[in-house]
Amino acid sequence: LTSAALDYSVDNWNSTQEIPMTVANRTCSATIPQQKAGTNVCYRVFANDTLMNTLSAQGNFTVKQTATLNITALHENVHVGENVTIQGILTGTTTNATVTLQFMNAKETREIQAAPLRNGTFTVEMPTNSTGEWAVQASFAGDNATYPAFGNQLMVKVEEQPFLVKHGMFIGG
Repeated sequence: LTSAALDYSVDNWNSTQEIPMTVANRTCSATIPQQKAGTNVCYRVFANDTLMNTLSAQGNFTVKQTATLNITALHENVHVGENVTIQGILTGTTTNATVTLQFMNAKETREIQAAPLRNGTFTVEMPTNSTGEWAVQASFAGDNATYPAFGNQLMVKVEEQPFLVKHGMFIGG
């Protein structure tokens, strides 16, 4: 290769920008300037070799941004019959995102979907009916403008009701 150039467009070829490419070791490269997330970038590469052959390639991609997902348990220990309450925040996306929370213990796995508010916050409650430890993991599948994100893993312990709460009616008669 002796020379190469990259043409790109962010408005479906209504206007174009040309960037000269560096050529080294039979490889050409260029960097398209940073674009806003969700932008569709179309590009064409033209390269010439020492025999005056012209090579071309074209393609497109959608610019994505990074999302972050964090969750916390309202209480790390709850009693049977109470809800496990998870609060979280998804940042980096402006779409109608859906967060999937997976609750896993030795016996079962439950999935609950959450729709974050405009500020990215969400709350999920999972009812309990037996004791044990639950691992909680949150994920966002991503969309055309945002990469997928995975939250931190939490552990929540479900314990028996205290003795007096569980048997108080029978003791008091």
